[in-house]
This record gives sequence, C-alpha cells and structure tokens, in this order.
Amino acid sequence: MHGLNEDHTSPMVHSVWEHYLDAMHKRGQSANAIFLAHPKRTGVDFWDWLHGKPVDENPVEQGIEALDDMVDHTNKLCSPARLVLVGYSAGAWSVDVWLRNASPALKSQVVGVVLLGDPQWYDEKHGNRGLAHLFGFGFDPKKDPYIPPEWMSRIQSWCVSGDPVCGTGYGTSASEAARQAADAATMLVTRKCTTHCAYIPEATRHGGRFLAGLSTR
Repeated sequence: MHGLNEDHTSPMVHSVWEHYLDAMHKRGQSANAIFLAHPKRTGVDFWDWLHGKPVDENPVEQGIEALDDMVDHTNKLCSPARLVLVGYSAGAWSVDVWLRNASPALKSQVVGVVLLGDPQWYDEKHGNRGLAHLFGFGFDPKKDPYIPPEWMSRIQSWCVSGDPVCGTGYGTSASEAARQAADAATMLVTRKCTTHCAYIPEATRHGGRFLAGLSTR
C-alpha cells in the first residue's frame, strides 16, 4: 500500500517486492503481487485532514477499503490465500487499522507484514511517536500496543531516524513535538521527501527477505 504523493508504482513498496520475490525464487517458491491502487493523496490534503479540515473521504479508510477488496478478490482466486502485507507512510497506517479490525479468520491468513515510515509508529522504550499520535489519531499505547504481542514475530516496522512522519530521532517534549510537526509540514507541502524516502535499500531489502522467510516456513 503506497504513501502520499504517489500511486501503486510506489518505489518503496516495489523495492520490498523485488527483494521478496528474489528471496522466494532462491527458495524455489513463487508469489504474486497486487499493488493497490487506492486514491493518490497529496501531502497537503493529508496535512489538512490531520488538522480536521473537511476532505472528500478519510484517506486511511480509503486504504482499508482497497485492502478489503484485495483480500476478497484474492480469496476468490485462491482460498484461503496466504498473504503478506506491505505498507508505506499513509499506506502503513491503513494496514495498521485493517489488522486490528480484521476477523480472526482473515488475520490467520496474514503470514507477515512490513511497515515503512508509519504515522502510527510508537516506540515504547524511547517515547518516539508518529504524526497519528501527535494529532490524536494514534492507538492508546497503554491499552493497545503499537505492535500487538501476537504479531511481534510477524511484523517488521521501520522508522529511519529523523523521519518526521514516524518520529524516531525526535524527543518527547512539547518543543520537540512542535519541531517534528514543523518538519513534517515542510516535507509534505514542498514534497521534499528527505528522510521519509530513505528506506531503500536497507529497510526494503531486510523487509523483503523477512517476508520471504515467513512465507516459506
């Protein structure tokens, strides 16, 4: 699932897929990819939505609907399908919410998940948090951990230090939160992606190999 200012051709998602498929082929396995064409949203639209301004449709919900349709379509072709999910930026947020709300039967089909630059990121040890938490959309980490315990072995989530969307590298004070929000606003409005686009090649390579390892167990 792609991020802001991009569509289903997302370089981040495709990089994970390429490393995943290469690792699968080395194991004598095959796989099929569906790059979800949920609506392309600009950084400005997303920023306005975070601030409570009206939008045509909730961008996170749009992603969830696209993921629901994909899983339904895949299960009609091959049931029960074994799924791996990849989400980048706003797409990662949609994957988060989908995983928490999916039925037990659907959850059991998900072999592994890789998230990159997730706005829902929350580092329980250091207190770093993504934009979703800064603007009051985040899950309550005291009641609902960022990665639920039962998913710990099946999820990799990457947040590059200095990425204002997910928040690693920023402090926990009010001034640091303001700095993170200001950096995110600059990046989203100017489209100067910098650290939020720094997941290739390390994170995408590790993520692809991680998913392949889970898929061939």
